[in-house]
Amino acid sequence: IRAHYIHRLQADGVQVIKLGETMRFVLLSDCLFKPDSANLRSDYRPTLKALARLMKTYDKVNVQVAAYTDNNGHIERQQALTTRQAQVVASFLWSRGINARLAYAVGYN
Repeated sequence: IRAHYIHRLQADGVQVIKLGETMRFVLLSDCLFKPDSANLRSDYRPTLKALARLMKTYDKVNVQVAAYTDNNGHIERQQALTTRQAQVVASFLWSRGINARLAYAVGYN
């Protein structure tokens, strides 16, 4: 069943990287969010749902949701945007049953 979810994520453009016991999922913000915002695009919600379902197949999961931006624009504004984007994705995962104690969000620029 995990392979099914991984294949689904990859078909949706998610880069899946396995590093030993750790899995990293790279989702492009251009796909996830409306331009220059932390508003999720409705057409990408099924992808996030698939990611949450995959996470729930593991007994133990620690999640770091990280958002990154380029250095164009005002640094504080970009930092606030990436932090909010990470929080939005983490909140979505929490709403899908991913334990909030095991997930945290951080933004970088």
